[in-house]
Amino acid sequence: MTLLYNPQRNRIVCRWTEPVKFVMDKKEGVIDKVRTINVSVNKDGKLKSRDKKRHSEHPMFSYVSLFSDELRKINFFTGERPKGACEHCGAATGVVPHFDMLLKELTWRCADPGECSNNE
Repeated sequence: MTLLYNPQRNRIVCRWTEPVKFVMDKKEGVIDKVRTINVSVNKDGKLKSRDKKRHSEHPMFSYVSLFSDELRKINFFTGERPKGACEHCGAATGVVPHFDMLLKELTWRCADPGECSNNE
């Protein structure tokens, strides 16, 4: 699962994969389907109430809320946005905040992983 902030759209994007069973020509299989929820963020960094109501029961929403809280703690939405370097390639431009689910902390990564010079 990945959590990132999209500065062009002022949204927090949560993406994960789920195994989905399917049947084709009487043969069963499983594919990984990518699921996404997008939550709008106000100028002050709070999640919009409309999206809170829509996604509040979703199991991934607690992570989105935690990510928003972390961004507000570093004053990301007020004044000049702090910048970090990509944790993979060290680039200082074109990076966006991500939320590391295992460590439960804020990280910085290239906005476009395909352009990251040290892509995993």
